[in-house]
Amino acid sequence: DPGAGLLYDWGVADFAPDALGSVLPVAAIDGNASTTIGSEIELNGTGSHPGSGNQLSYFWHVVSAPNGGAVSPQDKTSATLHFNADLAGEYGVVLVVYDGEKYSDAAYFNVQVV
Repeated sequence: DPGAGLLYDWGVADFAPDALGSVLPVAAIDGNASTTIGSEIELNGTGSHPGSGNQLSYFWHVVSAPNGGAVSPQDKTSATLHFNADLAGEYGVVLVVYDGEKYSDAAYFNVQVV
């Protein structure tokens, strides 16, 4: 798992060459920003772009959830992320992509559950 244990720069990604002239990949998240308790949350990372590399690898992280929430995402290395919203509140998700050469900056997405 190339993404395991890395410290990420949690800034906003720019699709621009780095100091060595390589183009960094860009992580992008799409999905519903609000849903109801008990619903499955589905977030999509297929709008992400590779930089100088070829095929993308995806690394999803649920970084915040309501107190007491039990978040068990399915397949955190797929282009889409699925998990159930078991409590009301805000769930924060981060996506980082890897194009075989470089990691993207993180993309953030918040889902409000009512």
